[in-house]
Amino acid sequence: MSSRPNKADHAELQYQSEHARPGKTPTALPYLAVLVAAAFLLLVMAYFMQRRTAESVEGLNQSVNAIHSFDQLADENQSLRLELEQVRGELADAQDRQLQLEEQLRQVREALAQAQAQEAPETSQEPEASPAP
Repeated sequence: MSSRPNKADHAELQYQSEHARPGKTPTALPYLAVLVAAAFLLLVMAYFMQRRTAESVEGLNQSVNAIHSFDQLADENQSLRLELEQVRGELADAQDRQLQLEEQLRQVREALAQAQAQEAPETSQEPEASPAP
């Protein structure tokens, strides 16, 4: 046996190499399938992230509304306190005025009592002082 291939083998090999079908070349279809699957997964992830963000924003809006409500209540509380102080001041003024009027009433009653006391002896003395006919 010779180490050299014979002409028939060589021709056979030449024929097979020339007429052999080339191997399947990879097509783009698997790559496209992977890309579509990845895009779908990204869309699903984006959807869930958007929902979570919307829920967070809704929670923040509720917090802001609660803070606004709290601020309104605090403002209303402050205005009511000021109004209460005004009313207390008016009450104190009214009580002072009442005391003044009561003092005036007492003085008038004393003056009236004195006037009646002065009139009573004069009227009782007048019939005795007059001569009998």
